[in-house]
Amino acid sequence: MEAIRLRNISKQIFSRILFNISDLTVYQGERIGIVGANGSGKTTLLRMIINEDSDYSGEIVRKGDIAYVPQIKELKDGSGGEVTLRLLEKAFSLSPSILVLDEPTSHLDQENVQWLIHKLLRFKGTIIIVSHDRFLLDCIPERIFFIDEREIETYVGNFSEFEDQKNKKRKQLEREMTHYKNEVARLTEELENKKIRSQKISKKKTSKVSNSDWKVRSKMGSYDSQAKAIAKSAKAIEKRISRLSEPPKIPAQAFIKFKSIGHLENNSPRTLIRIEEGNFKTKFIELKLPMIKMKFGERWLLTGRNKSGKSTLLKSIVEKDIDGYFSNDLKIGYFSQNLDLLNKEKSLFENIYSISIQNERLIINLLAMLGLKKDKIFIPCKNLSGGEQVKGQLALTLLSDSNFLILDEPTNFLDINSLAAFEDFLLDFPGSVLLVCHDTYIQKNIHFKSIQIRDNEVFLENYF
Repeated sequence: MEAIRLRNISKQIFSRILFNISDLTVYQGERIGIVGANGSGKTTLLRMIINEDSDYSGEIVRKGDIAYVPQIKELKDGSGGEVTLRLLEKAFSLSPSILVLDEPTSHLDQENVQWLIHKLLRFKGTIIIVSHDRFLLDCIPERIFFIDEREIETYVGNFSEFEDQKNKKRKQLEREMTHYKNEVARLTEELENKKIRSQKISKKKTSKVSNSDWKVRSKMGSYDSQAKAIAKSAKAIEKRISRLSEPPKIPAQAFIKFKSIGHLENNSPRTLIRIEEGNFKTKFIELKLPMIKMKFGERWLLTGRNKSGKSTLLKSIVEKDIDGYFSNDLKIGYFSQNLDLLNKEKSLFENIYSISIQNERLIINLLAMLGLKKDKIFIPCKNLSGGEQVKGQLALTLLSDSNFLILDEPTNFLDINSLAAFEDFLLDFPGSVLLVCHDTYIQKNIHFKSIQIRDNEVFLENYF
């Protein structure tokens, strides 16, 4: 039975086509994950499905009541997780036929993410989720809708299975492109050889054979017949080249390779920060701390429930407002969504290039990997969306001349491709990292030493 059907859909924004859908069906009881780059139209599609956006051509048929939980922006008091949790609880209490969720885990701590997954697995109705949380997308969806190049492709399976299928498709396209280029090169070489042979025959006719001999021999099928055969063969090759079907172009994959220069040049495993054992008190929290030594090149993960004191602890380290030792070599790069680091009159590239000692190509590649293409990075920052500015601020921090990065929830505005790029960056960065991040895959794929806050006490794991 159909729960939702979209037919002959065309959605435009300011006369620009956002996406087209010829025929797309969601069946009752299905669990759908929607993925795509930032700006591809994921939230717009959800708003069309729940009938909040009717400015499109085509038809959407809905069968059953819908509960919708929108994406919540982080609030200044840090209560975005609490608001999201209340909205989710209310949606489940309604027992709707169709549950539509937009980035439901953005501000949830890990315990609440596990609670959400448990509730979704027990939910009997239809589920449609937009999320950049790869762990959630592996646990819940049975089918993935991928918005790409203004079209929607469907893949059976969860996110990892979708990635496998997409990678196989890319490899097949690469093989087809290689075969196409090789065939064009082979036929072009064959065509050139024909032309050279034709020129040689022409020279023999004009220079080595008298007119009388030429006429005699041409009647006997010597030079003329050869020339005609070569010309015919050359035309056949040209036709074959023109009829070759060029496979779709494969988007180039940007990559970065850090140069250990500036504050990264001294890569000896020295202690950059040592936090003393004792009690740490502020106006908002009180924590019992062990002694923590953080050396150059180490990666640290700070975890804990929402409002347990993670951001306060990070800020105190950045401001050196905590008992301990801070090396003279220490150069901290700090990211928080509440910071405003950009000169809005300048472009992202100008902002970053003015403080980074990495080369232009690496700067452009990292911005591209974070989903910021050339049409975004060379215009004034004031013309960018809030999410794009946050990405720019993250890039500014990552590419600063720092040897110790302290990053507070940097992944909330990143799409799935950008998350993978951020993960690659962390693996490649030669300096130290102290990270607050709820992304389960990043936590699993990178070897972190762990600092965990539980019940107003800080514990160390993998500390050796």
